[in-house]
Amino acid sequence: MQLADNPYFHHLQTLAQTADTYQLSEIIPDEKRSAALQFSVGDLHLDITRQKLTSTDLDVLLKMAEAANIQGQRDDMLAGAPINNTENRTVIHTNLRHPDRLLTAEWEKLSAFADSIRASGQFDKVINLGIGGSDLGPAMVTNALAAFANGPENRSSGRLQIDYVANVDPAHLHDALQKSD
Repeated sequence: MQLADNPYFHHLQTLAQTADTYQLSEIIPDEKRSAALQFSVGDLHLDITRQKLTSTDLDVLLKMAEAANIQGQRDDMLAGAPINNTENRTVIHTNLRHPDRLLTAEWEKLSAFADSIRASGQFDKVINLGIGGSDLGPAMVTNALAAFANGPENRSSGRLQIDYVANVDPAHLHDALQKSD
């Protein structure tokens, strides 16, 4: 289904225009709104009260997702259905997260190789190549967990240097290769 064909799309557009008429500072103090825009699942707490969003907006967004069958599409993706319409194939990256993968000989071999590289201590730097936004997740995790890092140490500084190259511009890769602590 195309976005414009979703029965809730035009309703959401109208709500978005309404959002331009108020400021966050006006709606943040609303306790009922705040309660409706905070969620917890286990140890995960989501607070979207600082978004220019009302509980009505959220309700329409959820109905829109339901009309688009987002959960069904997610389930198809995780089940290995060929949801990549342009290439008529599965989305392979989900296979990397499947718990059964940890029980394969391939995983054992990859883990042993990674452990040997880490244990060798011969590397000062890791450069993550992530084109089209694929660098954002690893960079976020690296930054978020930096305070807890106790991985292999860099021979010169005591820490392994990790850089991210996010495009095909050779100057970006050159700069990452030249960078030192």
